[in-house]
Amino acid sequence: MTSYALHDTAIIIPARNEADRIGDCIAALGPQLAGRARLVVVVNNSTDDTARIAGDTPYAVKVIDCQLEGEGGVGSARKMGADYALSHMPALRYILTSDADSIVAGDWLERTIQRLQTADVVCGLPIPLGDNPAALSGMNAEYGTLEGTYRDLVLRYVDRYAPDHCNPMPHHGEASGASLAFRKSAYCRIGGFAEIRTGEDRDIVRRAKTAGLKVRHASDVIVRVSCRLDGRAPGGMAEALQQRTVGRPYTIDEGLPPAEWLAVNQMALPAWPFDGAGWTPLRVDELPAHIETLTQAMSRPATGPVPAPNRKEAASPVAPPSPGALPIWPPKSPISPDPSLNDVTKEY
Repeated sequence: MTSYALHDTAIIIPARNEADRIGDCIAALGPQLAGRARLVVVVNNSTDDTARIAGDTPYAVKVIDCQLEGEGGVGSARKMGADYALSHMPALRYILTSDADSIVAGDWLERTIQRLQTADVVCGLPIPLGDNPAALSGMNAEYGTLEGTYRDLVLRYVDRYAPDHCNPMPHHGEASGASLAFRKSAYCRIGGFAEIRTGEDRDIVRRAKTAGLKVRHASDVIVRVSCRLDGRAPGGMAEALQQRTVGRPYTIDEGLPPAEWLAVNQMALPAWPFDGAGWTPLRVDELPAHIETLTQAMSRPATGPVPAPNRKEAASPVAPPSPGALPIWPPKSPISPDPSLNDVTKEY
């Protein structure tokens, strides 16, 4: 007999005005629950039918329909969902999160749980869903290559001077809320998600690594993420895509530091992903000099400081690692659902 009390896994989904997407999100997750996992959908500050659609499914879904005030945002929603699971699921062992506009792979839950047997935290690999071809085609390929090349160099530089033995290179280095997972003990040890409007995913992964937990960037745990330009969280993926489709040089990921910052902090690098503190974010057209500097640094023995970048020269592009083949979705043999476990709670 399937019982709410026996579920050992909670999957937290924050959702705000996601009536058009939450059904597909749950359809991808539902067949994987197999009587051990429960979805907790935190519908926050919505004005559409997100809560009704999320609750009207054949799967085990708890819907919390709430209004967040002040600085409350996606961080608060994830924390609220996790708090609910901690309080109401006595057999809870694992806390996972995804996003309402994402589609997890057909083996996402299975692979995540497998990875959690040897890690405290698992960061899955987000891959573009391709739901907005116009946005993807509007990106400047040269700029994209520069940013991808520089990110790869930064990851390899960090691996050289602050190696993470849980993540030998190459690894994807992502820390996306669309695919995060925690052992219950690890989540509680670091205090859970911060109640911030954006960046809660990188923040909690950074704190986990700083606390000495085993964090794995797993390339076989895959989620497809939306390429829409009308996002819900300020500073999120949608905003980043907007900046990359305007045809002008843009500010790159603030977590990628200048080469000279890496040189100064070479022997005392903080946990990856970096928080963007201590430097002014780079523009994509500034990257050639920084790429050249790090390329030269990586060709030398790992001793001594790295010189400041020569802004008059550019490096040859280095292709970022391939994410590999995508698993099949949806699965061919769905699990029988248990609709008796659904309920909707409104909180204001």
